[in-house]
Amino acid sequence: VADEADAARAGHPHALARPLRPDLVYHPDLTAHLRTYAERKEILHTLFYGPPGSGKMTLVRHLIAEHMHVPVATVQRTQPHVYRIKDREFPFYKTTVHFELNVADFSPLRQNALIELLQDLAKTLNVSRNCYKLIVVRNVELLHRSVQHQLRRMMELFYSTCRLLFVCHTLDCLDVTLQSR
Repeated sequence: VADEADAARAGHPHALARPLRPDLVYHPDLTAHLRTYAERKEILHTLFYGPPGSGKMTLVRHLIAEHMHVPVATVQRTQPHVYRIKDREFPFYKTTVHFELNVADFSPLRQNALIELLQDLAKTLNVSRNCYKLIVVRNVELLHRSVQHQLRRMMELFYSTCRLLFVCHTLDCLDVTLQSR
């Protein structure tokens, strides 16, 4: 099985994001911890970090599925959407239970639009589930410090209506106040 997995991963850059054998648990302690966390009535803003290809998004999607009591396939089928600000368009993705934004989709000069989009998404509860919204922010380490400070304030302001799940490769570029929230 290891040879098959290595061969598949070598041929596909995102093979780790799609486990070859969903019945195989690669990290039993981490899986148990994630399941316990997902079973909580409310989860907190959460940060996932690690090297590229280490399975961060797989963990995030499993957390969302477990917490929202939906199949993982529901969380994996993201639909592309566009957020418009004046004459600019910014992509984001959504499912019935969460939203995903990628900081890499926002040029450094347009990162304030990301905050505006997050604020619009966070203003209301998830109506269909009558609970907070889950918003995944990928590549959060690419945010400018000033935008990180805005994000930190937003996390406090909209805590009753949304939870942010941050995904990044390194903590080096993240403000410590953002990490601590």
